[in-house]
Amino acid sequence: MTLMLASVINRDEANAVVASGVDIVDLKDPGKGALGPLDLTEVASIVSAVGKRKPVSAAAGDHFDSPSAATAAALALAARGVDYVKVGLSSEETGADRIRALGTLANWLITGDGGQPGTAFSLSMRSATSRTEVDGLDRGQTERLRVAAQALSADRPAAVAGAPAGTMRTLSPSPDAREPLRAMIDALGGLLTRVDMDETILGVHFDAAGANTVDIGKIRLGLTCAARDGHVDADLDIAVSDLDVGMVPADYAAFVPRRITIRPAVSGVRTDALLQWLRGATAEGQDRAALSAQALALLIEPGARAGIETLVIESGPLRIEGSARVRPLPDGSAGFDVHLTATGLDPMIAAVQGTPKALQILPMAFLIKGMAKPQGDSLVWDIVFADGAATINGMPFGQPPAGAPPARR
Repeated sequence: MTLMLASVINRDEANAVVASGVDIVDLKDPGKGALGPLDLTEVASIVSAVGKRKPVSAAAGDHFDSPSAATAAALALAARGVDYVKVGLSSEETGADRIRALGTLANWLITGDGGQPGTAFSLSMRSATSRTEVDGLDRGQTERLRVAAQALSADRPAAVAGAPAGTMRTLSPSPDAREPLRAMIDALGGLLTRVDMDETILGVHFDAAGANTVDIGKIRLGLTCAARDGHVDADLDIAVSDLDVGMVPADYAAFVPRRITIRPAVSGVRTDALLQWLRGATAEGQDRAALSAQALALLIEPGARAGIETLVIESGPLRIEGSARVRPLPDGSAGFDVHLTATGLDPMIAAVQGTPKALQILPMAFLIKGMAKPQGDSLVWDIVFADGAATINGMPFGQPPAGAPPARR
């Protein structure tokens, strides 16, 4: 989701941008720098003018004598009703910044028309809290990224307007957009050394055209990324709980997962090779199959590691846990190892048997159970994908492409 933030310096500008439909009102004095703070009296006045119509963010500054001074500046803004506070801790000698930001949001709502008849939607959340830490942020690369992003966003409305009616609005880059997109990719090189983000969202409600609804009690999003010594490490942590999908018929509602957690991770990926791959992905007429093969090759280079560290799915009595990894095969291609365990499968099958309209999934449920290996109170599946074929607990499943060698462990 993309939100629009507009920076203002007084009440009049704040009222104007709220009326224009921006999502976040940002308070800062650009004459004092990228994170130039406004006078606290002016901040209080603007917060009062905006009220609860939009969330408000504010810059606390980026030059402090001590961490305690930065904390005091952030707390002073929070005391005046600001939802998000931005703080920069800079090092003049290196030209690199450290940023620490905390934010809260309450009773947020966004609506849209979807671009086509019958596609109106609304999205609301009861509250959100966020924490962001950035180290080693290069000012020059940050400015290059900002300029390129601004140029790319200027091209977007024209590209969308030129899209045929009824087509999706997620478009491939236009010829005019490719240059700023490549500039953005170039700006990523040496942009920062570490970013650590964590956000918790409560009470999410999505309504599409008044017919399809989704409610989520809690969403947690976490991202940790480090770029050092020419390599990139990244962990993504996504957790969703208390999921209620209103569009699912009542007979199937009991089988919708109530909790999902997934944590993919990569480490040891060469930064220069990754940037080169991104540039290739923006080229005109790119070969998608070749790009996929190149991406997998990056993940199986010596020293690189990629996979899913944690997977948890809970649906009624059924609980599935798992992990996966990408690994190199002797011929230089990529293979995949997946480890899954489950408890509560028999109670889940019994629940399906008591739901006549769900009986069609029983054959698949029994097939999955039949391939499992008992281990205490759990069922286990060790799955290996190689050469276009799979084995489950050592038993072949599916057929490899014609002429392919037997699957290798």
